[in-house]
Amino acid sequence: MREKKRNQSGQGFTLFESILYIAIVSVFLVSVSYLIIDIMGSQTKSAGYEDVTYYQNFIVDQLARDVRRASDITTVNSQTLVLAVSGGTVTYNFDTFNGMLTRQVDNTLIEPLVDNTMTVSGQFTNQSFMNRSKVVGIELLVATLNLGNRNDITSTSSVTTAFELRGRR
Repeated sequence: MREKKRNQSGQGFTLFESILYIAIVSVFLVSVSYLIIDIMGSQTKSAGYEDVTYYQNFIVDQLARDVRRASDITTVNSQTLVLAVSGGTVTYNFDTFNGMLTRQVDNTLIEPLVDNTMTVSGQFTNQSFMNRSKVVGIELLVATLNLGNRNDITSTSSVTTAFELRGRR
């Protein structure tokens, strides 16, 4: 009897080789996907930090301008600062319910100083000394809300500073 010749050219993969190949490729793809997710999370954190820094600097600059050009401090308590400026008043108020800092010039529209992706908290203090100088102290905390729809990523920044009124000289 004659035996049939089998194809022994070695072409093709065995079942074991195929499963091993799929396992190696799967591990590689999972690793790459975790790396991409990590990079995207880092970009979201970085963008959040940039936003927080921008709004903090914007608020501090706005407060510094208004305090330095004010002629007097009309009202100062932990939540409200009212400054007398030439031609009217400028009012800052920490809205603790909504987590915002608002600014109002005279009786015009109340403007929030941050958008709805940020929260702001803090307090004002009167650091004036015996009617020789008029100084306003400010503690400010700016934070992001739910960056990229992820609750595990937040950015916060705080600053404590003081400004002297120069407009009364």
